[in-house]
Amino acid sequence: MIDERLAELGLVLPPVSPPAGNYVGCVVVDGMVHVGGHGPIDGNPVLHGKVGRDLTLEEGRRAARITALSILAHSGPSWGTSIGSSASSRCSAW
Repeated sequence: MIDERLAELGLVLPPVSPPAGNYVGCVVVDGMVHVGGHGPIDGNPVLHGKVGRDLTLEEGRRAARITALSILAHSGPSWGTSIGSSASSRCSAW
C-alpha cells in the first residue's frame, strides 16, 4: 500500500544508513514498530536548527520530509519486503 503511494507521488526512499551510535534504528515490540535516532539525512548535508530562527519554513518542511522518508526506509523491513501498513497509531518528533 505505502510502496504504491510513494511511487504515485514520485518519492524514493533513501538508502538505509547504519546507526550513528550504539542503538538500533528500528525495533518491533508487541506488533508495533518503534523507530529512533532519525533525522534529516539523505546523503546530502544535514539540515539542523529551529524553523524561524535557523531554517526557513521551506527548509523545515524539507527536513521533515527527509526524516519521514528515512523512518519509512528503516521500518519497512519490519513489515516484510514491502511496506504494507497504511496506518500509524502515533508519531512523535522533536
